[in-house]
Amino acid sequence: MIEDGDQEETEPQDPAAAGCPEPTTPPPAPATLRAHTFVRNWGSASDPVALLCDGGEVYVVKARHNGRPEIARMMVAERVVCSIGRVLGAPVPEVAFVEVPAELVAAQPELANFISGIAHGAKFIANTTERDGINHADEAENRVRFARLAVLFGWAHGADHQFIYEKTPPHRVYSHDHGHFLPGGPNWSGASLTQYDAHLDTVIAGGCNLTPVEINEAITRLKGVVPADIEGVVAGVPVDWGITDAERTNLITFLRARRESLINRYMPVLP
Repeated sequence: MIEDGDQEETEPQDPAAAGCPEPTTPPPAPATLRAHTFVRNWGSASDPVALLCDGGEVYVVKARHNGRPEIARMMVAERVVCSIGRVLGAPVPEVAFVEVPAELVAAQPELANFISGIAHGAKFIANTTERDGINHADEAENRVRFARLAVLFGWAHGADHQFIYEKTPPHRVYSHDHGHFLPGGPNWSGASLTQYDAHLDTVIAGGCNLTPVEINEAITRLKGVVPADIEGVVAGVPVDWGITDAERTNLITFLRARRESLINRYMPVLP
């Protein structure tokens, strides 16, 4: 991790050339997509499934479960982290609300524990590896991407490093499955969202040997995320997922405070 600017500086990689998304304000919320066909499932904690949705697109879907309130907590974290990540320009999947109809749940044994209704969807990224650690960090296109992920993980208290990579050069990295972000992980609460002091993620920053120039670019991106962006992301979480008004306020305060903490800590790394 870099705090003192003591490593050799290099020219910053052009973010556009690195394939990073560039919006600085949240894109308009997409219309809710309807799921039509089960594709596959994964055996992870939140029981995600791939579903074919409107427009022929496949989304990795997390839905509320009977008797498992922690999955709804993961859905909130996933939605918020992916959404702020997109604003930051970090390499995370596009998100959408996915309607999982009752008839699909009834017809598909793999969905037996799902509660029908609006679920969280992350657009499936084809031709990528399974879950991996830090890899391909020397690829030029990944330098900007990893720097922004170091900021995103530090900002949102990331506790689960799950990276996937394109199988062909330049092997671009993506972060996925953010259900264990936020203090408290799947059991986060308003009371747990009081850890306002933030640092760059040490696993990413140290593992990639990020330079001051690369960190400065990512922190500059974070400065471009304004309070209204954060408030809009949190306001967009469906009430059916169990988030209270007080928790929305706590989450906004948490994200705003940690954003300021990161900016104040790392912005002076370069003059």
